[in-house]
Amino acid sequence: MSDLYRVYGDNWAMDPKVEDQPVDVSEHFSVVTRIMDEIEEILGKAKHGGDDIASFVLQQMAEAVYSSNVKSRKGLGLDITMKLCVMLFEGNSGVEYTERTEEYQARLEALVRKDVPPGEHHVLRSRREVVQHAAAFQHIINQFVREGKPMTEQLIKDTHAILVKGLSGEAAGILSSKEFGGIYRVKDVLVGTTRFIRPNKISETMKSMILSLQQHLITCERSQSLDPFATAAQYCDRFVNIHPFRNGNGRMCRLILNAILIKYARIVVNVGGHGQDRGEYIQTARESREVGGHGGALATMVLKEATKSYRKIRNTLRHRHRE
Repeated sequence: MSDLYRVYGDNWAMDPKVEDQPVDVSEHFSVVTRIMDEIEEILGKAKHGGDDIASFVLQQMAEAVYSSNVKSRKGLGLDITMKLCVMLFEGNSGVEYTERTEEYQARLEALVRKDVPPGEHHVLRSRREVVQHAAAFQHIINQFVREGKPMTEQLIKDTHAILVKGLSGEAAGILSSKEFGGIYRVKDVLVGTTRFIRPNKISETMKSMILSLQQHLITCERSQSLDPFATAAQYCDRFVNIHPFRNGNGRMCRLILNAILIKYARIVVNVGGHGQDRGEYIQTARESREVGGHGGALATMVLKEATKSYRKIRNTLRHRHRE
C-alpha cells in the first residue's frame, strides 16, 4: 500500500500529537485500472473516439475553471463561464492560441468586452477573471503537455502573468498599469495563524520545488512507475504552501495540478467542486497550511475525483458508441 495517500484524524487540530495515517487506496486503483481498460477497449472499436476524449477534456477544463474561480470567489456563473471557456479552448471565438504576444492579449481583451455595455466595470472584471483563467490554462497545457516542455519556474511565472492580467487595478474592470503577474510577492502573508515562506526565501524555494518535480518526473518516467495522482497533489500542495505570488496562488496551484494530470493521466479533476466535497477541500487546505504541507490528504481527494472523471469518460464513450 502506498504511503503517499494519507489523512489526519478529526481531532488533529485539537491534539498536536496526532499523526497522519496512510489510507488504503488499492480499491480505487483497481477501479481506475478497470475503467481505463474499458475505455481503451471502446476506443479500439470507435472511429472517432479520440475526438470524443479531446472534447470531453475541454469540457472538464471549462468546469475546472469555473470551480477554481468559485473557490477563489472570482468569475461568473457556470453557463457563461462554460461558454467563454469552450469558445477560447476550441479557437472559434477569434482567439486562436498563440504564444504570449500583445496581439493575442488584445484579442482576449476584445472577447472580455464583447457585448458588455460601457461602464459595467464589475461585469468586465468578472469576465476578465474567466477569460484570463482559461487563457492561462491553455498556455500551461500547450507548453507542458502538447509541446512537451518541462515544468519550469518561468512557465509558472508566465502562466500566472496571464491568469491575473488586467486584474490588479482597484477599480474593477479597468486595466491597471501596476501589474503583478509573474512577480514574486515582496510582503509577508498570513492566513489565520499561518505565515507562509518569507519573500526573501521564495525564489530559492521555488527553484527547489521545480528541481524536485523535474527529477521526480524523469526518474519515474524511466522506471515507468509514475503515480500521476499523488505527484500532481504533492506539487500542487507544495506550491500553494510557498504562496509565491501576491494573488492567484490557489487558482495557480490547481492549474499545476491539472497540467500534470492531463499530461500523465489524460484527465482533469475538479477537487472540491460541489457541496460536501468543497468543505472537505477547504478543510484539507487548512490542515496543510497548519502542519506545513500535507500532500497526502490532497492526493486521496485527487484519486477519488480521478475515479469519477474516468467513469464519466467511459459512460460518455459508451453512450456515443453503442454497438
